[in-house]
Amino acid sequence: MTDLTNGAIVSIHNGKTEDLTAILQKCEGKIGLVISDGQAMMPGFFGPKVNVEDLGVTEKCVIEVKSCLSKMVGSKVSAQDFLAIVLSNEETKKIGNPKKVSDVLSKTSSGQFTTPSPHVKKTTSRVDDKKSSKGVQRNLYCQPIATLNPYGSDGWTIKAKVTMKGKMNSWMKNGRSGRLFNVHLLDAHGGEIRATFYNEAADTFFPKLEKGKIYTFSKGRLKLAKRMYSTLNNTYEVIFNEHSVIAEAQEDEHEKIGEVKHKYKPIAEISD
Repeated sequence: MTDLTNGAIVSIHNGKTEDLTAILQKCEGKIGLVISDGQAMMPGFFGPKVNVEDLGVTEKCVIEVKSCLSKMVGSKVSAQDFLAIVLSNEETKKIGNPKKVSDVLSKTSSGQFTTPSPHVKKTTSRVDDKKSSKGVQRNLYCQPIATLNPYGSDGWTIKAKVTMKGKMNSWMKNGRSGRLFNVHLLDAHGGEIRATFYNEAADTFFPKLEKGKIYTFSKGRLKLAKRMYSTLNNTYEVIFNEHSVIAEAQEDEHEKIGEVKHKYKPIAEISD
């Protein structure tokens, strides 16, 4: 029987998901499902770009969750947008005797139950926040682009390759004027997002960002994308200002950032 990461569900429920890599079991459902660590269980949802059939998810399978967010859905907390790989499809029974996480927490607060600390391990998708002699960052937790949205925490960091860098342009609106440029960002999970830099941020980051290089990005503001300006498959875009933090980063050997995959359609399928 597979050993699960005891205590991981309580940690996820409490929002302690940074640097957490957990071995869990799928209990029921398909896209919306219940995940268990053998002691506690809670609802969970795969990220929007995860193809569950390709992943090989089956009933009672054991998965390794590599990244997730803790969000409120109605009155309940759920683990959302998690990225995972299937470790085993051989289990036929529920592992342990998991209870609803709310019941586990109530027993913990009354002193009737103690939850071991989850096993936390560093993975190669986290890079050190100290810089090397080349100025490249290491050991910083990076969130998948596909999980970004304006309604979550603004303390995110992403690691992405610049796949397109536009020219510096001038803008003028309502008697005001300034400068801006755009970039397209791609991460190791295939997520893409358009980023815009205005004025002081444009002056600061335009000479530093190079097409084809990889950087970590944080302290940006997410907003709904203007579809007339963006062709990327993302509902949102990000605005970086002069207070944003951007640093060159190394590519992870096990999570290579590929190239943009264009999807073409026959002209006959494109409506006017």
